[in-house]
Amino acid sequence: MKHINYHSYSIMVLVMMISLNGCSDEVTINQISENRPPQILLSGPEYDVTEPIEGPLPGLWVIAGDEDGAEDIAAVVLRISSIKLTNLIVRPDDASEECRRPFYADMDTINIMPFLIKNTFTVSALPLRRETAGTYSAYLTYYLLTEGGIEQYSNYFRENVKSCSWARAYLYMLENFGLYPPALSQPRDVYVTYAEFLIGGISITVYDQAGETATETFPDFRGYFTNFLEEETLP
Repeated sequence: MKHINYHSYSIMVLVMMISLNGCSDEVTINQISENRPPQILLSGPEYDVTEPIEGPLPGLWVIAGDEDGAEDIAAVVLRISSIKLTNLIVRPDDASEECRRPFYADMDTINIMPFLIKNTFTVSALPLRRETAGTYSAYLTYYLLTEGGIEQYSNYFRENVKSCSWARAYLYMLENFGLYPPALSQPRDVYVTYAEFLIGGISITVYDQAGETATETFPDFRGYFTNFLEEETLP
């Protein structure tokens, strides 16, 4: 009895079937498609860098897309390589009030710059959330630019002296903390009411699941935070 080689027989049958279907027919084999990198379709805003920009500072944004689908976008991050605090105005607490309250008077300020152990900052990689239509936005706030506020950057800046605060104080200051000896002869609550920054090396990068990237850079600029009462009072 002859033994049948079933493997060879199966191949022969497959070849015959292809021949019967005609030489023009193609055998389709599924292949893994090549990854395509993400894209930044639009970005903004445009801003004038010839003059200092008053806060709120420009809300940076990009519209990101990916030919492999929106789900292929793994992350979008903001980076700022250079943030330099160039100027501060700090005002004392109103000594006549039982609760903390900013006191605005001409030429009544406290120079705390010599007490800072750090006045340059960065944003290393801030993740941005997706908004409508594939938009990702970054808002440059005072606390973002100072890595959480300047209170942490001096041994003389500590907890508040007074135990209560005026409810509307937040409208007239950027940050509040106690200033302690030897910076002053007696502890006193103080308020950061003006802060100016030189901001450079700004970029937003889009990453896909395969690690491919697209990056948009933004112009360096000088920006500052203030309030109307500070603007009406002499330094």
